[in-house]
Amino acid sequence: AFVLAVSACVYPDPDPGPLYHARAIETALQVGNLELARSARTLARQRHSYNGTVLWWSATVSQMLGQNQTARAELQGLLHTADRAGISEAEIKGQIGGLLFRMGNYGESIPYLEAGSVGPEAERRRAFGKLAREIGRAHG
Repeated sequence: AFVLAVSACVYPDPDPGPLYHARAIETALQVGNLELARSARTLARQRHSYNGTVLWWSATVSQMLGQNQTARAELQGLLHTADRAGISEAEIKGQIGGLLFRMGNYGESIPYLEAGSVGPEAERRRAFGKLAREIGRAHG
């Protein structure tokens, strides 16, 4: 028992992995605890900053907290992960486009909105892309 106690002090418990941390964020959000989700996000990003699932849930929390630049960087990072958390490239780009549009970066949002104009969000993203073009013409 003494050897185990010493070993536990020298060697910390192994990390349970990125999916565990991503699930902790998701669960905190499901129960409506944004502060817990924020804490879980911080730990997840410290340990697994390049994991697609962690980036996806982290970006979700960032958007909920109004940390749009952080969310944008996380979504951009998600595009470069191996599995993209199982989310299509088009969907991620559409998310980035919507975020850029909400941030007032209309011109920059257009190619992302166009690339993300697939699936159930296609019509809405195309409409926002057209609106962004019109705003650009009116102010350009």
